[in-house]
Amino acid sequence: MQGYNKDTAFEELNLDQEMVMEMRRSYGTPPPKMEDDHPYWHGNDRRYSKLTTEQLDRSRAESLKDAAERIMPFFNSVIVPSLREGNRCLVVSHANTIRTLIKQIDGISDEDIKQLSIPTGIPM
Repeated sequence: MQGYNKDTAFEELNLDQEMVMEMRRSYGTPPPKMEDDHPYWHGNDRRYSKLTTEQLDRSRAESLKDAAERIMPFFNSVIVPSLREGNRCLVVSHANTIRTLIKQIDGISDEDIKQLSIPTGIPM
């Protein structure tokens, strides 16, 4: 859904408005896959050249569940041990990544995560 306005994405993507909201808020429903000609497609960007074909393909459409599978191993192996050592950590990221972390840390159900909204630019 990158690059689409949440209020008009359903029109631009020719999708049902409820389906767009489901993709934006649910835990396991991914958006349509980003095609190679999408203006935000990063597959040809040199910064992503070390990603495998599978990693690039998975990055075309990411649900919250997909984000958790990508993010939580890093969180658990790097951030959690650092916090346990008494260090402080500032996590700055896209709202979906923050929603993923909050869901996992607070044990929010797949259904209840639909109600969690992350404010833009406001520390939590």
